[in-house]
Amino acid sequence: MLLLWKRSFPQASVYRLYLAIRRLDKSAADTCFPNVSCMRLDTHQKPPGTIDLYTGNGRHLLLLACHAYAAHCGSTGATPILPHFAAILGSHGMLGGCLGIRLTASDCAAIGLVLQVYHDNIRHIRLNVCEIQDTGYSRLASGLGSCRKLCTLYLNGNSLTDQWAQHIADVITCNSSSLRVIGTYHNNFTGSGSMAILNSAQKCTKLIKLFTDGGNVTESTAVLCRTLQMCERVSGLWLVNYKLDVSSHLAELSSLLCTRPIESLSMHRCGLTAQQDAVCTIISRQHQHLEYLNLSYNPLSDKFLLDAQEELHRCTRMKAVVLIDTRLSCS
Repeated sequence: MLLLWKRSFPQASVYRLYLAIRRLDKSAADTCFPNVSCMRLDTHQKPPGTIDLYTGNGRHLLLLACHAYAAHCGSTGATPILPHFAAILGSHGMLGGCLGIRLTASDCAAIGLVLQVYHDNIRHIRLNVCEIQDTGYSRLASGLGSCRKLCTLYLNGNSLTDQWAQHIADVITCNSSSLRVIGTYHNNFTGSGSMAILNSAQKCTKLIKLFTDGGNVTESTAVLCRTLQMCERVSGLWLVNYKLDVSSHLAELSSLLCTRPIESLSMHRCGLTAQQDAVCTIISRQHQHLEYLNLSYNPLSDKFLLDAQEELHRCTRMKAVVLIDTRLSCS
């Protein structure tokens, strides 16, 4: 993520910073924004005092700076230190794309170049719902593969296929000693691609959040359970397209989730038809910890909701329960 915290600098300086990035002018950038700490592109969740910088045509300043950097390197054959990136990545190490902004292949190539040069600085990468697709990822792959100190890797919702699943798995393996968050769901991985990524995640002993796609195959659940056994710190779990309609699979997953504090749990399109009482058990055991629960797009029964109602009322920290298209008839 890239985030610009507003402290004491005037908003009128935005355009001057824009020009400074275009000219790669260090003195102008330092003069305009002496208190810049970091930047981000996520416009959906703005911390207090945050502002977003956009160029005139709506493209974000990050992409502008990436393209300026790439163009400069291409025209001179040199690899200069871009002051803007050097200051931000050196102290905060964040790089990312805005939720819902489509990144073209040229965007990905420019960002990939920055990743290659600043791989020692970058700790957090957030590229959610950017529709990178395989073509864009191929332009990012080299730079992403050079990172060795990542704490966060978000690649959710990018229409990626199994073609790059093993590469993502290799990136996870190379950063296994530092990764705390892995997000690869809502892509187009099949079971083999999903399991390759899950197998690599088993090495991430510091992992606390996992967003994973099961690829609509039964075997993924067993690999997921092994991953949770290896990663004992996981407190946030977002599942999509897992085949949990088999009682034994849900029972095994339930027993694992009941042995640790879980703050966020999402089972999205997981075919929850059998043994829904296991979900009630999870809610009951996690009533002191659970803050977010999503069971959308599962054929839940009215009996489940009635059984879960009392347990949900006991969840004193609960902030959101999402039940979209669950075929419930009772209010």
